[in-house]
Amino acid sequence: MSREFLQPSLAVSPLILACVVLPLALAATQAVPGGPSRAGTVEPAAWFALAWLGALPVLRGSGGSALKTLGAALVLGLATLALFLYAAPALRAVSPPPAWIPELTPPAFLLLAWLWASSFGPPSRRAFLVCGGILGLLRCLELTLNLTVLDRLPLTCSLGEPDSLACVLVFCLCAALSARGETPPGRAGLWLFAILPGLAACFSALALFTAGWCLLFFGPGRLRLRLPLFVLCLLLTAAALILPLDQSAALTRLEQSRQWLAVFQALGETPGAWLAGLPLNQPLPLDTSPDLLSLLQAIGRGPAMRLSEVHAFWPRLTASWGLPGPLLLLGLPAVPVLRRPTAFGAGAYAACLSLGLTTPLLYSGSVAVVLGLALLSASSGPSRSSARV
Repeated sequence: MSREFLQPSLAVSPLILACVVLPLALAATQAVPGGPSRAGTVEPAAWFALAWLGALPVLRGSGGSALKTLGAALVLGLATLALFLYAAPALRAVSPPPAWIPELTPPAFLLLAWLWASSFGPPSRRAFLVCGGILGLLRCLELTLNLTVLDRLPLTCSLGEPDSLACVLVFCLCAALSARGETPPGRAGLWLFAILPGLAACFSALALFTAGWCLLFFGPGRLRLRLPLFVLCLLLTAAALILPLDQSAALTRLEQSRQWLAVFQALGETPGAWLAGLPLNQPLPLDTSPDLLSLLQAIGRGPAMRLSEVHAFWPRLTASWGLPGPLLLLGLPAVPVLRRPTAFGAGAYAACLSLGLTTPLLYSGSVAVVLGLALLSASSGPSRSSARV
């Protein structure tokens, strides 16, 4: 089977993994005894396996002889075996575990997206819509089962972390955006109305609001068609804000402001932290609010907070990397967006800025890969010179 035949299928493989395979794998893991304790290893293992499999066609198509290709594949396999047999147990034996490893998640997965698109090409806009639509339908199906069969809370989500799923859906939705002079992908409206219900079922208020203004400013069609979608997203945002939440979700919302204040207080009190970041193992300042402190103690959580517990992306990135981290992350993705301006690229980039205010964003491998591929796919399409509002 030639690489030219495999390339279109390989290009869309990360989207299929992020939107279909990985959510189903997480749901299956949650269903088996002892599965929830191992759920945290499913996502990195799945992306590692995809990267390893993606390296094989690259080695085969590198132009060398079959013997050299086989030798390179053998070296890659031995390195992988050594990683699992020696490096992983050694890291697990370290106490406390290295705090810098999770902070490498955003650059590592963005690099994976760039390498994948460089090797096999970026996915088409239609692929984003189809995969996002399937993910939206899966989330709607799970919500229906929660309410009718499983007798679980509506916010219970075994497909993944709801905020991360919502981010993936927003970036897939951006593939339906088209400005004047751009041709929208086929059946974009159909898949758009499969993504929006799934996004609503994630109950992420900021993701719904972000999707609404993306559709309003960059969406397809005339303003009279985009305005009702924006109003619908506003109503869904209000519903997500007033919906009764479970304990964990309510605490996450209550802690948002505390986390922002604690991060910036620590940055101001630590010399050089704005340039080099905070010590990763150092607890952030204690909260002085007696009401929130009593709430934390009532549910068994202490007021001290480490960097890995910060839920919002931008304060966590600033605290771990200093100001150079956010500036670099804002600058590099802007290159493909400015090189070939499209509504898809502008919408995905703007959504990234917005979603990082309250969601983990690129600290989820699926979100980072989907965003990276979205920006690269948008930059490979037709360019335009001005945005339509």
